[in-house]
Amino acid sequence: MKLLGLWVCTCLLAFSPAHGQTGELARKSQQAHELMAAGKVEQAIPIYRELVKASPNNAGLQLELGMALHRAGRDREAILLMAEAHVESQQYKSAFYLCQQALARIPDLRGVHTQLAEIYRQTGHSDWAVTEQEKEKDLPAPDCAARKAACELIAGHYADAIAAAGSHDTPEALYWRTQAYNALANKAYAKLQQLPPSVESRKLTAMLRRNQGRHREEVDEWRGALKLAPNDPAIETQLALALIQMGDHEAARTILQALEPKYPDSPIINYLLGDTFLKLQQPTQGITS
Repeated sequence: MKLLGLWVCTCLLAFSPAHGQTGELARKSQQAHELMAAGKVEQAIPIYRELVKASPNNAGLQLELGMALHRAGRDREAILLMAEAHVESQQYKSAFYLCQQALARIPDLRGVHTQLAEIYRQTGHSDWAVTEQEKEKDLPAPDCAARKAACELIAGHYADAIAAAGSHDTPEALYWRTQAYNALANKAYAKLQQLPPSVESRKLTAMLRRNQGRHREEVDEWRGALKLAPNDPAIETQLALALIQMGDHEAARTILQALEPKYPDSPIINYLLGDTFLKLQQPTQGITS
């Protein structure tokens, strides 16, 4: 029952514009949502798996797949994915519960104690974090014949870990594939941060902050990108979305009202503007705009 209580968090992260999906991925995401709503969970699961493979750093998609697995009665698989996703999105209470559940089912699973250590660090318990890191170090070496992806990841061979996990569709394979993609993303991001500021680096950082639920920092990044590319409608729309997620509907309305006359046929701008008017308790404005 406690897993079902996380459905609200999943829905919030599943808001399609926040996923940064376009074209075919957005269509498949909508298809999966419709299947879930119709109770066709088993049909939705392979679509969510495909979406997670395409966007492995997207915490929202991991949560959606986790909830689909849970509703299908496959809690062991669901917990592994959802624990990782809740840490990434800074939902630490939920993440702590899920990590504990993962350890109860797979005590020697590498990475979970590290996740618990991160939760403790972020919540002001650095001494407990040290304990969890020690537990991680004390785990026996994985059987590389049975868990090749885990061994490749530990060795820092991230591409090889992805390749090893890619041929399997088990919960542990999905877990290690996600860990490897995250490691590659962090490595690329670290290199990007060493370069002079650019529109692309600002966009990347903004999307990382979005997936982590750090919307105030996300807003700062979109504003920084806008300084480098003034009047870019895509960046302005993303900034408005970030402001909405941060709760600053008035600032979002100002941006969207300026965009709407220039792009009157844009469905996303019209949708966000109407939604903003509703949040500001001005529904008649949303109807007439």
